[in-house]
Amino acid sequence: MRDGAVLLADRWSPKGGGDGLPIALIRTPYGRAGTLALGAAKPLVERGFQAVIVNARATFGSDGPFNPFLCEREDGLDVLDWVAKQPWAGESIVLVGASYVGYTQWSVADAVPPQVKAMVPVVSNATFTMAFNREGGFALETPFTWAVQVERQERRFANVRNALEERSPRSTPPSPTGTSMATSTTRPSTPTGATAGGGSSTPTARCLGTPCR
Repeated sequence: MRDGAVLLADRWSPKGGGDGLPIALIRTPYGRAGTLALGAAKPLVERGFQAVIVNARATFGSDGPFNPFLCEREDGLDVLDWVAKQPWAGESIVLVGASYVGYTQWSVADAVPPQVKAMVPVVSNATFTMAFNREGGFALETPFTWAVQVERQERRFANVRNALEERSPRSTPPSPTGTSMATSTTRPSTPTGATAGGGSSTPTARCLGTPCR
């Protein structure tokens, strides 16, 4: 990134090779593996896309700190610039994702490079803060419970804890729609690795920004 921060990403592509195929870009604070990979990357790859999943700051190995909403524009534009310059990049990029992942699309919508042909924000909003600033006061239950979930999502059995709390009558924190809190390292076998032209069936973490060490 422009400030020297390093974000981690996985690139998925069909086994037969993905160089030059359209890219579906997913920028998320919810991890690159598990449910997100199986539910988002795999279907896209099976339908002829490359899928690039990028972890937001301070989540799942990316440099921090994570300041929700505040850094998504600059980071998003830097990520797009990086993706467009890769030797495996094609002429088309599509931005994909739900909830906060949808917001990461809105944050760059007015300044995307010409390679971006479409945005697919789902159950999302360009002005999330309007949901918190209600007439007569602030609605803090949603941002507070969401912040707690994001803070502890990388802990062991985080999904189980969240599910139990959602069923508890004392606490019902909402989980971000369409996104994953999983910390599993499960990978679908269809996509190839992050290194262009590689033959591995498991994607390799890539650093966006300063060179990996």
